[in-house]
Amino acid sequence: TLGEIWPIVQMARIDPPSESTKFTSSSAGPWLDIWVIITMAVGAAFTAAAFAFGIFAWPALAAPLLLALLFWLDWRFRSHAHDAEQLFGRHGWWQKRLDIARAINVQSVSVSQGPLEKRRGLASVHFGIAGGSFSFASMPIDEAHAIRNQVLEIVTPVDFSELNRSD
Repeated sequence: TLGEIWPIVQMARIDPPSESTKFTSSSAGPWLDIWVIITMAVGAAFTAAAFAFGIFAWPALAAPLLLALLFWLDWRFRSHAHDAEQLFGRHGWWQKRLDIARAINVQSVSVSQGPLEKRRGLASVHFGIAGGSFSFASMPIDEAHAIRNQVLEIVTPVDFSELNRSD
């Protein structure tokens, strides 16, 4: 339970998001683009099967609607936030998850644009952290660069080679 986890997390100097933390949703554009592409591919496959084998599967028509629902849920329940010290990411509609990383622990940060994001003027920020990664998806490119620069300002002054050294 969270009551058991938070004391351990706080020992690592990680705090839960405050009430004033404002989570921002990703842009829905790339999710919509992917849904359209998959729907067109599925539709073409079912149309080809109907002509080739003379069968028409009515349940297959529900596939694009089910995909639309799943993509919408994925987008709707994905958000991110950051403050002066931590990065927060929430996602999952069935199994909800909150990822928290201290900005000082970020080992690398990059901004990337896939073809669908580039078309819409969006970008994603990827954070490399020991033991994994963390990302904020599909935000305006200026905002992505601002977040990257903010994290770099926190991390750059730290000389990690001097940590945990005894003199």
